[in-house]
Amino acid sequence: MAITQKTLIAITVSAECPTHARTRAHTGGHELVIDEPAARGGTDEGPTPIETMIAALLGCTNVILNRIAEKHRVEVKAFRSRRKRASTGAASCSKRRWRCRSRRSG
Repeated sequence: MAITQKTLIAITVSAECPTHARTRAHTGGHELVIDEPAARGGTDEGPTPIETMIAALLGCTNVILNRIAEKHRVEVKAFRSRRKRASTGAASCSKRRWRCRSRRSG
């Protein structure tokens, strides 16, 4: 099995933290505001840190799922995942659905 070199992409992320609860991160020409709800001393200008982390993991899962599916010639029609956060801040899984169709011939 041949080993192929992966393309390396430089990533730069900077952040400003104007309050104890809010972070403004900048990367690739985008701004991401991460904040806590008012009940935890924030202003609710954006998702919480844990919501941001879970969303990032779902984004990675989507990319990896589609790359593996493409390698095996399987078409992914849709990928949906729903996560529900408990009031304590802990994340709990609820539903995962994949709809795939094989593109293999014969």
